Order: sequence, then structure tokens, then C-alpha cells
Amino acid sequence: MKTTGYAIAHFGVDLCCALVLFRHFPGHPQWMLALLLYNFCAFALQLPFGILADKLNRNHRLAATGMLLVAAAFLCTEQMPLSVILAGCGNGLFHVGGGIEVLNQSVHKAFRLGLFVAPGALGLFLGTRWGKSALLLWPAPLMLAVASILLFCLGRRITGNAPPLLPKLMPGLWALAGVVVLRSYLGFCMRFSWNDGFFTGLLIAAVTVAGKIAGGFLLDRLGYLPTALCSLLPAAVCLLFLQQMVPALLGLFFFQMTMPVTLWAAARCCPGAKGFSFGLLTFALFLGFLPAILGLPTPGNGTFLAGGILLSLLLLVLGRKCAL
Repeated sequence: MKTTGYAIAHFGVDLCCALVLFRHFPGHPQWMLALLLYNFCAFALQLPFGILADKLNRNHRLAATGMLLVAAAFLCTEQMPLSVILAGCGNGLFHVGGGIEVLNQSVHKAFRLGLFVAPGALGLFLGTRWGKSALLLWPAPLMLAVASILLFCLGRRITGNAPPLLPKLMPGLWALAGVVVLRSYLGFCMRFSWNDGFFTGLLIAAVTVAGKIAGGFLLDRLGYLPTALCSLLPAAVCLLFLQQMVPALLGLFFFQMTMPVTLWAAARCCPGAKGFSFGLLTFALFLGFLPAILGLPTPGNGTFLAGGILLSLLLLVLGRKCAL
């Protein structure tokens, strides 16, 4: 039940962050700076947030604070840096606090982690569309603020964090971070010529959600290496046909299955630093985002994608010791 609540909150947080960005700042003269600043706060700062969360052992309160900061970003949209920083930091705090709570509840299982991370993609898609429309925005941040207050007052820890202990940065952990950098970068290389409207965009978001959920369940059923092989090998083959709708959607589904796998494996090798492991991988997401925002090449062809996916599979295999 708690995982479901955090999953719904994840949807709301990402939806509201997209609303703030795409309603108020697309025409801003510093739009690209706003994107860079938001992603730095939302993803790179999860590393120090995670270390703080491991020590504080107040995960639900960090998550609630993050939700409230995102809601507060709507109150200062006339001041671009402040609004973007509030939304980004709120997103980062929520992900760390909620992620640790779900990991603590999951123990050695991964399916709850997949359920938690998956709704964010749908929230981002709908928030972006909503932000670009003329519909009223206030119901979303109001509901998020109310939910944050309820979580702060009523939320309780499931098991509590393990005693905080920063791990040695073993090669397997670096390999998992490399997988996430590649996944983030390759995501910007996936440009679908057939994606030309709301329906196809919604279909892409739904497949992304389904892939992340399936990855957690498959990991629990098959184990680490079989899941890695059963996800990335089909993804590499299917995405060779990037501009054909059906194989591309199948490839995207398989490609997204590795998200809960990397998060679960990193947390498993850092039992006393789940927040640190979560933050390390989201910092890797930020690094993968940088080439696109800085205007560096993001080749959008199937052969390049397939090669990148096979490289990420190699890194995932190298990171297998984290899952033992």
C-alpha cells in the first residue's frame, strides 16, 4: 500500500515539475539555462541529498518536503532561477526520500522499486502536454501540497535505514553508473519519425512505464544476469528498426526494463548507503543528459543505438558483483 502511495506521489511530482517548466519558461530568453539548472538540482543534487537521507533516517519527511517545494515553485514563476531551483530540489528530495522508503520495504525484492519509478514517465508526458495547453494549473500543485502535509504528519518509517556507512566505490558500482549514463544519453538519441501527436506520445510514455514495471518483476523471477540479457539483447535488435512503430515500441519496452535493475543492484551492494547509491545513479542520469543540452551529437539511428545498448549490456554484466 505504501509503495502505491509513493508511486502516485511520484506521478504527481513529475507532472507538476513539467507543468512549471513548460507553462512558464519555454519562451524565456534563458530557457536552456533553466533546463540545465532544473536537471542539475533534480538529479545531480540527489547525491548529497542521498547522503543526508542515509544519516537523518527521516525518509518520509524528506519526501514530503520535496513535494512541498515543488508546489511552492508555482508561487514564484516570475523569478525563473528561484522557481526552477525549488522544483528541481523538490524533485530530488522526493525521489531520495521515497526511493529509500520503497527500498527499505522491498528488502531483497525489486518489483516495488519498478512500481515506484515507473509512473514518473507518464507524469512528465502529461505535465508537458498540460503545461503547453491553456488549462488551469492550480489543482495540481494544490493537491500535491495537501498530499505533502498529510505525508509529513502521518507517514511512518517501514523498517528504518541501515546504520549509515559509505561504501567503497567498487568497480561494479562504477559499471552500474556507466549503464545509467548510457541509458540517459541513448534516450535522447531515440527520435521517432512516427511520433507525430498526442496518441503516439502517450503510447511511448505507457510503454516506458510498462517496461520499468516489468523489469522489477522479471528481476525477482529470473535473477540479475538473465534479466539483463532478456532486456538489452531484444532492445538492441528491435531498435535497429527505430523508424518502424511496432519494433521501436518493443525496443523501448525492453530498454526501460534495466532501470529498476541498476537501482536495485546498487542499493544491494550499499545496504548502509541506499540514499547514496540512489543519488550516485541519478547523478549519472544528469551526466547522460549533458551532451543533449550542450548541443553535442546525439545520433538518431538504429545502428548507433544498438551499439550503445550492447555496450551498456557489457557494463551491466561487469556490475553483476553488486547484485551478489
